[in-house]
Amino acid sequence: MRDNTVEALKIWAGEHLGQPDLTFSPLAGDAGSRRYWRITHPGGTVIAVLYPDSETSQADRFVSCATWLAGQGIKVPLPLARQGNWMLLPDLGERLLSGLAADQRPAWYAKAIALLGKLQGLDVPLDRAGQPFVQRKQDLFQQWYLKRHLGVALAPGQLDGIFQLLFNNFFEQPAVPAHRDYHGRNLHCVGDQLAVIDFQDLQLLPLTYDAVSLIRDSYVALSPAEEQALIQQGFAQQAHTGDLAQYRRWLDLTGVLRQLKVLGIFCRLHYQDGKSGYLKDLAPTRDKLLRVARQYEELAPLVALLDEHQ
Repeated sequence: MRDNTVEALKIWAGEHLGQPDLTFSPLAGDAGSRRYWRITHPGGTVIAVLYPDSETSQADRFVSCATWLAGQGIKVPLPLARQGNWMLLPDLGERLLSGLAADQRPAWYAKAIALLGKLQGLDVPLDRAGQPFVQRKQDLFQQWYLKRHLGVALAPGQLDGIFQLLFNNFFEQPAVPAHRDYHGRNLHCVGDQLAVIDFQDLQLLPLTYDAVSLIRDSYVALSPAEEQALIQQGFAQQAHTGDLAQYRRWLDLTGVLRQLKVLGIFCRLHYQDGKSGYLKDLAPTRDKLLRVARQYEELAPLVALLDEHQ
């Protein structure tokens, strides 16, 4: 059966580019429901995006955030054309930060930390994440990873102390502009610059939220030495605390909260959306979570639970 919406998108793209002879190559999507194609035409390549009808507001926000970020000197894919939920974007290529060889990482990750500092310093009116933001992360972990994937039902209050600890850590940090998914698959190496994608969920979040997303990326295995160097770089460029030990604790506990959420999301993508490719990322995410959690006595009940249920 032909997908009439996609066929109409192809016709529109051909008319906009003035090239009826186009080659559409599907691209792997992200964790959302958007669909992507690389269009090859005599003048080069562009990316076509199709937003579902339920995400029109997301398309609007993508355009407004792209325009604003570009105006602040941050390299982003500014839309070339848009009609409703269809969009054409410049092709940033396929060289992702997450795919770099180990010997290339230090220079590029230093750029990622510096770019993060620039983002955090922007003066932009954004909503600050509140209690529901944290609660959703806990719920994803309990519903999809523990209950659906592992078949584990928590006893009443079993992890309440853990969740309260992570909640307090979240809200005691200064709030700064944050990408929300600042990791290697959302950072393209273009020439000698980093370009950022998937930025439409900009929000005020804890100081270390984006830093730990990058440093404890589910898709990249950084060495402990690489992690430590990046933590020190991240600490050195921010002006909110003079205490490296405090910054490290904030980052570690924020990472635990984020990784609980990620475990839940990967399972939801598999069981609900049929995107089973994310299951392979469960083990490295869990390993990173436990490696940090074992360093904090307060997290012992969480460690015991995850050790018991593999």
